[in-house]
Amino acid sequence: MGSRRGHTGGNENLGKADVLIMAHEQVRARLTSDPFIATRNQTLPAAAKKAWPVVTFEDGLTLDLNRQTIEVRQVEPAHTDGDSMQVV
Repeated sequence: MGSRRGHTGGNENLGKADVLIMAHEQVRARLTSDPFIATRNQTLPAAAKKAWPVVTFEDGLTLDLNRQTIEVRQVEPAHTDGDSMQVV
């Protein structure tokens, strides 16, 4: 659940396979925009729509899967503003 493009490069393939993509709302904001990279003097295109998270959260969320609770929490400060951690 990283927010840097280098950490979300597989999202499009996962989305095409109908995998539910979950991420912090900042990740969706980054993937749906055309960011300007000053160090490269370049604007990158938004990620493909299939790469976009379909479930987002602000502070965290709780998943109950197969009788196991998984807590997803935003981590601040971290590598980026959309990083999260999972606690089983």
